[in-house]
Amino acid sequence: DLASGAQGVLDRYERNKSTSGILGHPFPWATLNRITKGARNGHHIGFYGDSGSLKTWILVYLMVYFYQCGLRVLLFTKETSVEDLLARAASVLAKIDYEKWQDGSLSDEEEVRLFDAMEELQQEGDGVFTPRIIEVMGMGLHALAEIRSKIRAHQPHIVLIDNLYYYAENLEWQHFGVLSNGVRQMARKEK
Repeated sequence: DLASGAQGVLDRYERNKSTSGILGHPFPWATLNRITKGARNGHHIGFYGDSGSLKTWILVYLMVYFYQCGLRVLLFTKETSVEDLLARAASVLAKIDYEKWQDGSLSDEEEVRLFDAMEELQQEGDGVFTPRIIEVMGMGLHALAEIRSKIRAHQPHIVLIDNLYYYAENLEWQHFGVLSNGVRQMARKEK
């Protein structure tokens, strides 16, 4: 009842006040923090957009950002290959142009940044949880079960799922709704 929860409400308010309203891990963008109050345990945030609108790039950037904040991050994919996502993450870490990386036309300075960033990452990988990119094989509820088992195995702070609609058994809205609700429930239970 409300009376017995009153102290908890006051305690949460004091915590909110001490963090300027950021209730989870802050995102790198003030607008997203204002709307979401940060990446919070038990919350599910979706990015919607047309094909080619850089949704996957946003997830890759967030994966690197949260990793650099010291958090354990899992990124699940069905559309983009793990190899391509790793290369994108490397370009973000090294602050190099991904297209120039693809073309093999990095400047000498960019090559040094790439090699330095990858060497540092390899050294950290010996004792630190570096971000993991996991290809999901299942469809529908099987995909959610696969994701849940990886979450339980790796205990990440942040879970990113690329292109959730690719996990649906078909593209009818009710199938996407089942997946979206499944992810929402998973976020609440696996926090």
